[in-house]
Amino acid sequence: MARLKPFSQQNATNNTLFILTGGPGESGWTFLEYASVLFPPTYGITIILPDHRGIGLSTSLSCDDYGSQNITIDCISYLTSKWGIEGLNQFSITAAAHDLSVQIRYYQSIVSGRVSVYSLSYGTMWLDRFLQIYPNLVQSAIMDSVVNPQLFSSSRYDLWTSSVASKFLGYCQFQSECNQYFPVDEPPQIMLSKILIELSENNQRCVNNYFSQYHLTDEKL
Repeated sequence: MARLKPFSQQNATNNTLFILTGGPGESGWTFLEYASVLFPPTYGITIILPDHRGIGLSTSLSCDDYGSQNITIDCISYLTSKWGIEGLNQFSITAAAHDLSVQIRYYQSIVSGRVSVYSLSYGTMWLDRFLQIYPNLVQSAIMDSVVNPQLFSSSRYDLWTSSVASKFLGYCQFQSECNQYFPVDEPPQIMLSKILIELSENNQRCVNNYFSQYHLTDEKL
């Protein structure tokens, strides 16, 4: 958890804003660069950036001893071996909601004034769960870019991105300004498929010659 206090006591208030970031997987620290823009110090608000369990300054939930976030069968085996099923259950969004309540209650015990919560993207799911359990603990709550807990699935990110890329390449094929850079017999979508096949066979010359340090594969793209 990080805390940002107004640099000038002249404008200071007793109001506090907890900010729940998105991801899932983003630490509260990722919001530091935006906090001063959205909530200038002249507002006099103290900003608190908590971390969801498993990320940031909390105990890391990663796929190996080196912090990998690449979810594979080996990752699942590693996590269950290290934490056990009951241990992994402690990283849930419900547990994170309880953590938030502890932080807010402690802060309310030492500072008077209004306490509000602002959430963004995945943070709105976190806030939603918090409000289900603790509906009266804070004075106000804001959900920005709401994520539907029933429809959301981070495992579908690749499918959504693929759909956007496919539509973009389809438009490119019919725009002379774009398709002029592709061979007539290899329009954009065909070219992409060819590149992915070459990557899977490790014979994509451009990648091998200029981007080998990134270890690109068809799976990563």
